[in-house]
Order: sequence, then structure tokens, then C-alpha cells
Amino acid sequence: MIIYQIKQIIVSKYDKQVNFLRKTEKDEFKVKYSLPFNTTSLCSQLSEDGEYFIIWDISLKKVETTEE
Repeated sequence: MIIYQIKQIIVSKYDKQVNFLRKTEKDEFKVKYSLPFNTTSLCSQLSEDGEYFIIWDISLKKVETTEE
């Protein structure tokens, strides 16, 4: 799990998907979006400013990047 407090984002991996949750005005976390994958073998990192999420898919030997 990755927590980025400034943008109030939580990134969590569950099974074969990575979920991005954002804190609401009511202090609840809602799924903003999910990224599905074909494997559970992933390594990931959120950039310091919370703008980029980098994923290394071990099974495909491929790097993917998402931008907020």
C-alpha cells in the first residue's frame, strides 16, 4: 500500500488489480479508478509529487506509467 497524504491518495494492490482511492470531503475513501493486470507479480512506485505511478510487470518484463 502506498499513501500520499498531500493529494490524499491511497494506492493498493488486490489480487490482479491496482486501486487508486481518494479521500472525500466526508473523510471517506472512494475508489477513483482501478487498473487490471493479468498477473499478481507487480512492483510499483508512486512519484514524490503523486503525479506518476510506475509499474513493473514482472511476467511481461514491461514498465507501465500512469499519470494523474
